[in-house]
Amino acid sequence: PEYDMATYTKGTLLTGYITHYNSTPKFGNIEIETMDSNTRYRKVLFKLDDCALPSGNLDLERLFIRDGTKIQFELDHVDYDTEFETVNRRRIWDKPASSAEGESDSSSSSGQEEEHTSEDGDHGFHYEDVEPLMHIKAINIVSDGLDFLEVSEMHTAPPINTDGMSQTTTRPQSFGQGTPQQPRLQLDEHEEPSKRSDADSEESLFDEDSSEQVKF
Repeated sequence: PEYDMATYTKGTLLTGYITHYNSTPKFGNIEIETMDSNTRYRKVLFKLDDCALPSGNLDLERLFIRDGTKIQFELDHVDYDTEFETVNRRRIWDKPASSAEGESDSSSSSGQEEEHTSEDGDHGFHYEDVEPLMHIKAINIVSDGLDFLEVSEMHTAPPINTDGMSQTTTRPQSFGQGTPQQPRLQLDEHEEPSKRSDADSEESLFDEDSSEQVKF
């Protein structure tokens, strides 16, 4: 069931867990923790703007919030007219137009295609609004026991220059501060002839010395 907001006192802190966060629209879902083992409340929405972020220069476009993070928060009602506009919609894939439909059908659907293109930038699908399932959001979100929400920042590799060509490579996104290990150098199986000749001469020299010692 959905949490009963009629019995909720504004300012009361609840506990729960981050279940999902999307860095593109900057919102996600939270599951409310309950003491009753037989009750599991419907998830609530949250926005990055309603989180108490740590101090410092953070790139909001690359923030990562780990699923399962235990948090504390307050509750409030969702106003879908001003927030979470893209939550209550689903993507509908359009069927390809058939050549047998004629010019009349194609002309009648041209207006719809233009509308889809203006909104989605693609002729392959469009969106349809659906009835919202969640009407409650979390605000003033902090990590459990802290006064801010623990977050990480995703990192990518800087551009490198190879053989005069400028190339940009992307490392697997890392959420830690570890230093990547340096690759080991592998010895070449084929040594230079000069080094081999020196090694052979040294071996032959040792052989001569050992033979002389046997004679004495």
